[in-house]
Amino acid sequence: MKKSVRIGKISAGDDYPVIIIAEVSLNHNGDMNIAKKMIDVASEAGADIIKFQTFRAEGFISDKNMTYTYKEYSGKKTESQFDMFKRLELPFEWHKKLKDYAESKKLIFMSTPGDEECADFLEKLGVAAFKVGSDDLTNLRLIEHIAKKGKPMIISTGMSTMDEIEDAVQTIYSTGNKQIVILHCSSEYPANPENVNLNFIKTLKKKFDVPIGFSDHTPGIAVPIASVAVGACLIEKHFTLDKKMTGPDHSFSSDPIELNLLVEGCRMAKKSIGSGIRNMTEEEKEMKRISRKSIVAASDIKKGEKFSNENLAIKRASGVGLEPRLIKKIIGKEVSKDIKEGTPITYGIIKNEDA
Repeated sequence: MKKSVRIGKISAGDDYPVIIIAEVSLNHNGDMNIAKKMIDVASEAGADIIKFQTFRAEGFISDKNMTYTYKEYSGKKTESQFDMFKRLELPFEWHKKLKDYAESKKLIFMSTPGDEECADFLEKLGVAAFKVGSDDLTNLRLIEHIAKKGKPMIISTGMSTMDEIEDAVQTIYSTGNKQIVILHCSSEYPANPENVNLNFIKTLKKKFDVPIGFSDHTPGIAVPIASVAVGACLIEKHFTLDKKMTGPDHSFSSDPIELNLLVEGCRMAKKSIGSGIRNMTEEEKEMKRISRKSIVAASDIKKGEKFSNENLAIKRASGVGLEPRLIKKIIGKEVSKDIKEGTPITYGIIKNEDA
């Protein structure tokens, strides 16, 4: 069996159904009711995991004058990064309520910690696994701190080099923690599908003996579904209640309808991958019987006559008769008995041929 990682009651790996993480990100807009409604939407869509972000703006933004320009439904907006993240913090006191509510909806609750204090808080909360965002891929101190907790780790790799990914993985391994899922990611918001480079998933699968997934920031659902076809076993996708809501992530996130289609499409894509070996299903065998064409008599043919292009035709004949690819081999051969128009040609009708 291929490498897999257990996250709560589900497993991430090539031999298991694709896991869907419904990423709330900042789309709760600082409103508990919106956060709970998003849990409802994720549950109804059939996602496996609901993921939030646990941070304090003071903990990761040093320069309060740094600005961030993002796209909303109504147009571009520029504001202070500190003010934006401060407004969209997920209060510590909400976490237990949201985790309990998510679990009542059969979802696994996760959150990305912004620093060591947040990671410790999430550990006490009892999360099943930890997520490390692309912005912290080179924050090896935080990665080591989380890895020592011994829980599965999902790490995103946007904005990275292969060396940086290797450093993060080796840092986790150095603690004795071997439970890693690596997510290919393009850290553009939104991401241009032409820049996503899904084939890098194959590169990661060859390089690391761990499950590989995809964290998606493209508009729509086509790219994450395609990622499953190239080997992603876990999909993380931002979603929102309404793309028209104010905030940095809503415009490129999936709405409830898209989230449903995403889950359905990814699961279908996973089932369609198969083994790579060409096997005919029972349904195909029946279709072959009724739809494949055979060589038949184009007219009445007398015993002793020879088969020709004129007295042979290729038509459906309920799976009886020689395959059309053999017609050149029997032209010129003698008919062993009288046959009527429409009769499927078999070896028993050809003189000196075994039945």
